[in-house]
Amino acid sequence: ELCEDVGMSVNCQTFNQVSSQTGWSGQNGDGGTTYTSGTQGTYTVQTALTKGLTYYWRGSAIDPAGSNTFGSTSSVINFIVSQNPTAPTSLLTEGLTNPTNITDTTPEFSALCNDPDTGQVLNKYQIQVDDDSDFSSTLWDSGSSGTSMTDCIAGNRSQDITYGESALVLDGTTYYWRIKFWDDTGLEGVWDTESATFAMASHLTPSNCTIQENPEDLSLILSWVDNSTIETQYRIERNVSAAGFLFLINKAADSQSHEDTDVSQGNTYQYRVRAENATNTDWCTTSTLTLSAGTFELKGLNFKGINIQ
Repeated sequence: ELCEDVGMSVNCQTFNQVSSQTGWSGQNGDGGTTYTSGTQGTYTVQTALTKGLTYYWRGSAIDPAGSNTFGSTSSVINFIVSQNPTAPTSLLTEGLTNPTNITDTTPEFSALCNDPDTGQVLNKYQIQVDDDSDFSSTLWDSGSSGTSMTDCIAGNRSQDITYGESALVLDGTTYYWRIKFWDDTGLEGVWDTESATFAMASHLTPSNCTIQENPEDLSLILSWVDNSTIETQYRIERNVSAAGFLFLINKAADSQSHEDTDVSQGNTYQYRVRAENATNTDWCTTSTLTLSAGTFELKGLNFKGINIQ
């Protein structure tokens, strides 16, 4: 007998194995046969119960070889029908909300485990990561049947979950991610609704590297486009008249130009520059430039093509 109150009087249902075998497993006591001593009968409710509701049940048995009537009932036992986990909240990447300039190419994710059942254990997750907010072309899907994780009691934060695909690139891309959990009864939750994002740092090779003569004095100006957000410095090397590249100077982070005053007419110059931190970008190399004889002023007089020492 199954009811919705401890007094066993509200919305009660009776499941009698004598009159119907539907839902029962174990040996039938009808027709003169009995359960083997020490075994038990099992009944599976045929109509879904209401999630979150407390139910009460009791049972009794009949001895067909004896009085063939049901004996006294057991004590009343109650249970609550588990509810599905609700949407995770407080999504964090690398411990931060929607962070930017992420340098870990396999970042970690976590969220609060939520479930309407107090004390419920959540033990599986699914995460999707995409560079589109509609998740139409996921870059990583941890699995639609859920992936096991350390038990998370409802209301607590999940373990850190590491990105499970090939390492991401430090190219400044913004990614979107979402998560849902399963409880330990196998009920699947729903996706979060937070629109969580994270953006990778940019550590790309400098571009548009050029050199030009300074029209005001004997020097060359090297310029480039800064494509990194996390460099600690720029390294510049110089190649004079095809003798090979040698270290010239280190420039501060965010630099985009350098004036080389240690140059001589008649030489051919070429430069290369890269962004550096724990890892270095590729080189960006300029074309070559031959420094021709220049023009300069001395006390109002112009000397062209003359080398005064």
